[in-house]
Amino acid sequence: FNREKAIVFNTYQLYLADKLETLKEAHRQAKQDGYWLGAKIVRGAYMEIEKARAEKSGYKNPVCSSKEATDKNY
Repeated sequence: FNREKAIVFNTYQLYLADKLETLKEAHRQAKQDGYWLGAKIVRGAYMEIEKARAEKSGYKNPVCSSKEATDKNY
Protein backbone atom coordinates (compact mmCIF):
# COMPACT_ATOMS: atom_id res chain seq x y z
CA PHE A 1 0.00 0.00 0.00
CA ASN A 2 0.91 3.68 -0.38
CA ARG A 3 3.69 3.05 -2.92
CA GLU A 4 2.49 5.59 -5.53
CA LYS A 5 0.40 7.81 -3.28
CA ALA A 6 -1.12 7.77 0.19
CA ILE A 7 -4.36 5.78 0.16
CA VAL A 8 -4.19 4.26 3.66
CA PHE A 9 -4.05 6.81 6.48
CA ASN A 10 -3.43 6.58 10.22
CA THR A 11 -4.73 9.14 12.70
CA TYR A 12 -2.22 10.62 15.12
CA GLN A 13 -3.78 12.20 18.21
CA LEU A 14 -1.16 14.81 19.02
CA TYR A 15 -2.81 15.84 22.28
CA LEU A 16 -1.29 12.61 23.64
CA ALA A 17 2.18 13.35 24.94
CA ASP A 18 4.01 10.51 23.15
CA LYS A 19 2.36 10.70 19.74
CA LEU A 20 4.72 13.21 18.15
CA GLU A 21 7.51 10.65 18.53
CA THR A 22 5.20 7.96 17.12
CA LEU A 23 4.51 10.15 14.08
CA LYS A 24 8.22 10.87 13.59
CA GLU A 25 8.99 7.15 13.72
CA ALA A 26 6.22 6.38 11.20
CA HIS A 27 7.68 9.02 8.87
CA ARG A 28 11.19 7.58 9.25
CA GLN A 29 9.88 4.07 8.53
CA ALA A 30 7.98 5.24 5.43
CA LYS A 31 11.09 6.94 4.03
CA GLN A 32 13.22 3.89 4.78
CA ASP A 33 10.77 1.46 3.18
CA GLY A 34 9.85 3.69 0.22
CA TYR A 35 6.16 4.36 0.74
CA TRP A 36 4.03 7.46 1.25
CA LEU A 37 2.97 8.09 4.83
CA GLY A 38 -0.75 8.79 5.05
CA ALA A 39 -1.27 10.80 8.23
CA LYS A 40 -4.21 12.65 9.70
CA ILE A 41 -3.22 14.70 12.72
CA VAL A 42 -5.78 15.78 15.30
CA ARG A 43 -5.46 18.07 18.26
CA GLY A 44 -7.87 17.11 21.00
CA ALA A 45 -10.84 14.90 20.20
CA TYR A 46 -10.80 12.68 23.30
CA MET A 47 -8.80 14.62 25.89
CA GLU A 48 -11.34 14.44 28.70
CA ILE A 49 -12.09 10.76 28.08
CA GLU A 50 -8.37 9.90 28.11
CA LYS A 51 -7.82 11.84 31.35
CA ALA A 52 -10.79 10.19 33.06
CA ARG A 53 -9.76 6.70 31.89
CA ALA A 54 -6.23 7.19 33.23
CA GLU A 55 -7.52 8.43 36.57
CA LYS A 56 -10.02 5.58 36.91
CA SER A 57 -7.50 2.92 35.85
CA GLY A 58 -4.63 4.27 37.91
CA TYR A 59 -2.14 4.92 35.14
CA LYS A 60 -0.29 8.06 34.11
CA ASN A 61 -2.39 10.61 32.26
CA PRO A 62 -1.26 10.35 28.60
CA VAL A 63 -2.60 13.79 27.64
CA CYS A 64 -0.19 16.70 27.15
CA SER A 65 0.19 18.80 30.27
CA SER A 66 -1.07 22.02 28.67
CA LYS A 67 -2.60 23.51 25.54
CA GLU A 68 0.81 24.95 24.74
CA ALA A 69 2.37 21.47 24.84
CA THR A 70 -0.36 20.19 22.52
CA ASP A 71 0.17 23.14 20.18
CA LYS A 72 3.91 22.39 20.11
CA ASN A 73 3.22 18.78 19.07
CA TYR A 74 0.77 19.94 16.45
